[in-house]
Parts: sequence; structure tokens; C-alpha cells
Amino acid sequence: MTQKMNHAADRATGLVVLLIAIACSRLLTMYYMPLADLTEPRYAEIARVMAETGDWITPWFDHDTPFWGKPPLSFWLAAASFRLFGVSDFTARLPSWLITIATGYLVYLVAKQMNGRREALWSLLIFASMPAVYIAGGTVMTDPFLMLGITLSVASLCMMFEGRAAGWRWLFFVGIAIGLLAKGPVAIVILGVGITMWLLWTRNWRLLLSGLPWFRGTLLMLALTVPWYIAAELKTPGFLEYYILGEHFYRFIDTGWKGDLYGIAHKETRGTIWLFFLYVTLPWGLTVLAVLGYRMIRKNAAGRSAPVSACNSTDSLLVCCALAPAVFFTLSGNILWTYLLPGLPPFALMAGKLLVKWLDRRSAFSPTRLVPVLLFPLTISIVVLYASLKTGIIESEKDLVNEYNRIRTENSEPLRYIGVAPFSARFYSAGKVKQLALDDAINMANTQTAKDIYLAVRDDQIKEFKNRCPQKCRMLASDLRYTLVVVPADSTDPWATR
Repeated sequence: MTQKMNHAADRATGLVVLLIAIACSRLLTMYYMPLADLTEPRYAEIARVMAETGDWITPWFDHDTPFWGKPPLSFWLAAASFRLFGVSDFTARLPSWLITIATGYLVYLVAKQMNGRREALWSLLIFASMPAVYIAGGTVMTDPFLMLGITLSVASLCMMFEGRAAGWRWLFFVGIAIGLLAKGPVAIVILGVGITMWLLWTRNWRLLLSGLPWFRGTLLMLALTVPWYIAAELKTPGFLEYYILGEHFYRFIDTGWKGDLYGIAHKETRGTIWLFFLYVTLPWGLTVLAVLGYRMIRKNAAGRSAPVSACNSTDSLLVCCALAPAVFFTLSGNILWTYLLPGLPPFALMAGKLLVKWLDRRSAFSPTRLVPVLLFPLTISIVVLYASLKTGIIESEKDLVNEYNRIRTENSEPLRYIGVAPFSARFYSAGKVKQLALDDAINMANTQTAKDIYLAVRDDQIKEFKNRCPQKCRMLASDLRYTLVVVPADSTDPWATR
């Protein structure tokens, strides 16, 4: 008995150490990886402007254009992180990491209540080691916040089904509020799809209707969310029409929706979301399919079958909520892999319960079982660290802006990007970079000025710029897309590379 207890303790210790290693490795990659255009620096810059201006109602695309594309929760937390710890890559990503840690804790709590500590640790490991969770958990985006909100609501239902304290029932509505402030009404839709599928499967309407404080809970949810939506519409009229109709209706039904004010549509073949599901759950999604197929073959060979009713309320709810995002986006072509994040915590809970006997059959903890757990965190960490150390392979203006800041003097003009300045340039310059057209840049370079002119010229425009700019200039540095050019006020040097 003592030997078995020691083996169990060794297994638990090994799993905890592994979890800590995965979490810390993501912190490391968050620190070293520059913000790569387009999504990360865009959201980071919106949060930086919020922290700078103190406008906590309206996120701003820039100082003149409101950003109606997303609610403010992720921007609030990133802006708070900037004010507390300063503006940097790491502090921009820190809220997503903390939110993912909180989501993982919910996975652990639910799994422990259902199956015990060992199964809970495995469920948490499955959750933490999926590539989508590992990447999104240290990336500046809104989806991890939606994942937390929906997971809290699903965890509330699971705890209610398992007979936990009534306080969990209120968290169902708090979770919806978090989702509404993270990504909007899509939170209700995805959660509603999962619950509807569960009701069609189990027909357990009474348990759902009697188990939650629907009236008071809805009032709580509205009290937490409606004030911001009203304030945002009053401050920038037109927000609700664009956000509710555009972002949640036109974007879904029209693959090539041209009304997007802030980006481009993501055109994919309808049904591609299921391929994404296999990618984002690797290697666990394929493992679950293999285990289910094996069990089905064995039962058929033995002449036995497991009825659908064998699943209890909690298990069936997890299956439905894990599949809900993929089911909802099946007919949409305007999709991203991040849309599946809300389904991954319930998938981890389901997979943990199913696979624990297969992953940990022996009494001793075997290091060979760490291979699938470490596969993607380790691979992604190596790729990120290599990319951060090797210049010229990441579409980020961090190095170019830093080079300008290093060499500029009081006699220097602000750094100007020809065309539209990338968001990474805006973020790393604290919003100080300027923009101008190619013709205007050439006119400026050909005009004698009292200050040094610094221009970031796209690589596909550098030849034309050199041909049309007889003023003596120097190329100082370059990255994957741009070349930093200086036009000295008193220079007589020909075109040259310093």
C-alpha cells in the first residue's frame, strides 16, 4: 500500500513539474518574441492608446478612429498591465497568459470534482499542451478572454450537476458577462449551441431550468455588461449597428464581407473548421478518435454496445460544449483557428477522463509518457526562440524602430513610414511614427531641410525612391519589409550602406 502511495505521489509530482515547465516556457517565449504584424501589435497599440489617453470606454484604432471591432475587456487588462509594469511585448501579453492560467484552473477544479486529482492533472496537462492553447495563452488577442467566460459558464453547470455549492450557479451568468465584454454576443451563441445540443441529447430541461437563478442571474449579467454598451454607443454613435449587425451577422454569412473597417475577411472553404479542430487539438484529438474507434471495435466484436444514455449529464454537456464552436462555424467561411478556443477546455476534460487509463496504466510514472505532452510546447518554444534571435524572419518593425531611436538626435525628424505604417511600428514608437505617400517622401528628401530626415521605405519601393531622389542619402538598416533611410541635412555622401 505504501509503495502504491509513493508511486502515486511520484506521478502527481511529475505532472505538476511538467505543468510548471509548460507555463514558464510560455513566459519565456512571451519575453523574447517581438510583436509580429498584424493582430498582436494592432491590439497592443489599441491598449497602449487606452492607457495613454485614459479613455476606458472606447478603444481607438488610432487617435482619430474608434475601434468598433471588439469589446474592451482585453484592452482594459492590457492597458492596466501597461500602467502597472510599463509598455513592452511582455506586459502586452501578460493578461492573456494569466487568463489562460485561470481557465486551466477551472479545468482542474471541474476534473477534480468529477474524477479526482490524478485525472484532474492529466486534463490540465492536455489543456495546456494543445498547440492552440499554448500559442493563444501568450498572444495579444481577445479569444482567450472569451474562452475564460464560456469555460466559467460551462464549469458552473458541471459543478451544479455534481452537487456543488449554490454559488457556482451565479458564475454561469458572470461567465456570460465576461464573454460579452470580451467578444460580444457570440459568447451567448456558442454557449447556447452547446446547451441546445445537450438538451436535444438528454432532454433534461427540468435540471437546467430549476438549477439556475435565471431571472436574478440575467439581471446580474445585464448589470455587468449593458452600461458599457450604452456608454460606447453614446460616445461614438454607430457602434452598435456596426458591431451587432456587421461583426455578428454579415461577417458570418458573407465570406467576402467588404464592410470590415479594420482588416480583411478570412476566406476558407465551408466546413474547414473541422480540419482546424484536428490541428488545434493535436495530438489529443486524433488520440481520442483512435481510442473511441478501438473501444467501438472491441465492443462490436464482443457483441456489446454502449447506449447513448450511458453518459451522465456532466459528460454529455462536455461533449456538446467541446463541439459547439465547430458546429456553429461549420457553414461559415470567414473563420480563424482561434474561434475554436472556447471548446478546448471541455474537450480537455472529456479527453482527460477518457485517456487517463491509457496514458497512465502502470503504477510508476514513465518519462516516455511526456513525449505527447511536451511535443508542441517544446517545438513552439524552439521555433520562437530561434525566430527572436535570427533577424529578418519576423514581420515586425521592432528592430528598425529601435535602430532609429538609437541613432536619432535633437536634429532628427520623426521616423516616417512610406504608405501605411505597420502596427508594430506604431506600438514600438509609442505612436510617434508618421506616414506619408511615396511622392511626398521623395519631395521631402529632395528639399533641403535643417534636420535629418528618416524614412522607412518598403523594399519594393526602394529602387524607385533611389532613382527619384538625387539628394544624398544613406541606408542604415533593413528588416523583412522595410529599409531605414536617412537624408542628412548637410550630407554630401552618395548612396551607400553605412
